[in-house]
Amino acid sequence: RLSRVTDTFEFARYPDPLSPHHAALVSGRPALEFATTAQRIDDLDAQYDVVIVEGAGGLLVPFDSARGWTLVDLAHHLNAGLVVVTQAGLGTLNHTALTVERIAEESLTLAGIVVGSWPQSPDLAMELNVYDLRRMSPGGELSGVLPAGMSAMRDFTTQARKALAPAFGGRFDWSSFRKTL
Repeated sequence: RLSRVTDTFEFARYPDPLSPHHAALVSGRPALEFATTAQRIDDLDAQYDVVIVEGAGGLLVPFDSARGWTLVDLAHHLNAGLVVVTQAGLGTLNHTALTVERIAEESLTLAGIVVGSWPQSPDLAMELNVYDLRRMSPGGELSGVLPAGMSAMRDFTTQARKALAPAFGGRFDWSSFRKTL
């Protein structure tokens, strides 16, 4: 809703919430093929000013069992920046650091880190983790902290603009956010 996207394209949907390669296998449906997926995105890129590709499962989760291609392969093909959407709670520092490190090792661009669901009453680990997540972010700034339950909010656009950095169309301000901790 924030992006005002009117066209969405879903390349595959599987019945079970599993990694893409396992979801395809268990369902008996075909897995996404790299060449077909890359070509479809290239075609969309030729047609639209902005194309946002949402991954599934994380940077290194395979999309098919045969070749095992991942978002790393797709990002290299597309020469696209990556936004890491992470959690704030316990365990996120290692998970996020490993993802950010791999992005750098692959000479890919980290466009930002966004905390995907910030609770109304964060625990101590969450309150402290955002400082480390901030340091991992490009320019030492988080690209946003989205409030929990945002997708169901009536004032979604207003909330999203407050929760995302200017580079992502918002006005998130670390100083103001920090005062709420």
